[in-house]
Amino acid sequence: IREKRAISFLLAFFFCLIIVTISSGVLGNGHLELHLWQLNLIGFSWKHFFHLLVQVAGRHPFLLMAVILTLSQHQERLWRWYLFLALVALATSGKIGSEENYYLELIALGSIGSGFLIGRISCQIGYLISLAQLFLYLPLQPAAVFNRTYGQEVPAAVSGIIPGQSQREVGELICAYLKPLSEPVISEDPGYLLLVGKKIFLQPYQYTQLVKAGRWDEKPLLKLVEEKRFSSILVGKESFEGKSVYFTSRFLTSVRNNYLISRIIGNYYLLEPVP
Repeated sequence: IREKRAISFLLAFFFCLIIVTISSGVLGNGHLELHLWQLNLIGFSWKHFFHLLVQVAGRHPFLLMAVILTLSQHQERLWRWYLFLALVALATSGKIGSEENYYLELIALGSIGSGFLIGRISCQIGYLISLAQLFLYLPLQPAAVFNRTYGQEVPAAVSGIIPGQSQREVGELICAYLKPLSEPVISEDPGYLLLVGKKIFLQPYQYTQLVKAGRWDEKPLLKLVEEKRFSSILVGKESFEGKSVYFTSRFLTSVRNNYLISRIIGNYYLLEPVP
């Protein structure tokens, strides 16, 4: 009976997921396909995959131990299948640009596995695993995992777990600068454009990775920069002065040749076209 209920739940879930996906695709004018497919064709890196794996395993070793221990229990067949599918899905964490949030489900499964150990398999082992994992969390500062992806947190409101007054002032100054500008505008952090109600002309990180992967020709964009079609370009200090993961070197060279630093607010250079 439990397996029938679980299968019914999964079928209902996938049915609803398909309906929502189709509706979003129709109402979003193709933006859903653009975000989920085209902007994700930026390459796979085994180095990045193992870097994330080691990073997550170092912070959650006991939860992963709980996953392994419960995987061998034959009475939880549905659990084993679900866990197997979750592990297969982790292969997507090798995509360039992925972060620890790709492992959130596995971490959650480790917590559930600890509960299985406490309630059904070995109470003592389950408690020891949970306690050891809690002690590992103590020296770690919490991170806003969900809004870290692509750096698209709302900067004027959230620049950390508890934003200080200086971060708020920086966000307010940048928004005040951007609001009267005509479009298009390019910002290293698209969150600022969202705050002032402007369209996101370019998602810099994805653009750069697509160019490096040979999936996007950057010449049309470079031509727009040379023609000074952008009323302003916001570039982080590290990107402008050194090597950037948000922009290609050709793009930054073109920007330096055709734009001047108008203001410096916080860690951002606000650039305007050369007269």
